[in-house]
Amino acid sequence: MNIKIVELKEKHTPVYKRVTDACADCMANLENPVVVGMFETVRVPLGFAVEVPNGWEGIIKGRSGLSSKGIISALGTIDPGYTGEVCAIVTNIGKTPFLINDGDRICQFKVQKAERIIFEKVDKLADSERGTNGFGSSGV
Repeated sequence: MNIKIVELKEKHTPVYKRVTDACADCMANLENPVVVGMFETVRVPLGFAVEVPNGWEGIIKGRSGLSSKGIISALGTIDPGYTGEVCAIVTNIGKTPFLINDGDRICQFKVQKAERIIFEKVDKLADSERGTNGFGSSGV
């Protein structure tokens, strides 16, 4: 699949590190390093804009290596029609401040089909074995 991209800063096009990777790594686009304090959330520009085709969505998601250190990138959607700089929302739930430098791989990007939902109003949903049993109902 081809996606049109504008590189707002040189060398900030998302990159696949391996042929088998499902997502491309995105780099922070910063004029100055940013320290993310404990339990702090920051917006990190990524240095590119994309043209997501209708019927698809761009997705920003975390990197497992950073998540294992308590650095979480919020799941984000880039809708068709948005042409501004793509950003990540990063939260530090770790035990120490975290430094982000320009060019650091901070999140991942992918596109996936986004089928439009037609909601059908009904008075009752079909019975099921689970029913209304929610969180923790299958055991911990």
